[in-house]
Amino acid sequence: MTLRLNAKQLLELIESIEDGGGDATVLRSELETLEPEVKRAPLAQRGSRFSEEEETSKDRLNREVGDLFDNGVTDEILNKLMEVDFNHSLRELKLLCIEAGFSPNGHKKKLAAKLVAQGVL
Repeated sequence: MTLRLNAKQLLELIESIEDGGGDATVLRSELETLEPEVKRAPLAQRGSRFSEEEETSKDRLNREVGDLFDNGVTDEILNKLMEVDFNHSLRELKLLCIEAGFSPNGHKKKLAAKLVAQGVL
């Protein structure tokens, strides 16, 4: 059986799996293969150069957790957060947050940002 999802649906599925403590690493790699296709959509379909749906990970993280870092989420910090996201499950990050006295609420990169900003990771 084949399941067909667009990029938004795949991202929602990944977030749902990770919020439940599952590992969606394989699905994340599939999502990365879709992103170039999304970015190449003709301007006529997008309406403007950038739309709300095309917010980059860096922009999203700056909006959500940029205040945790002196200069916001820089490329260096983004790379660190991506590494932590890749190497740890949502469950592991939640446990690390609890041990460090932080709220365990949020997606993997948000939890990673809390831990990296406080020097735990």
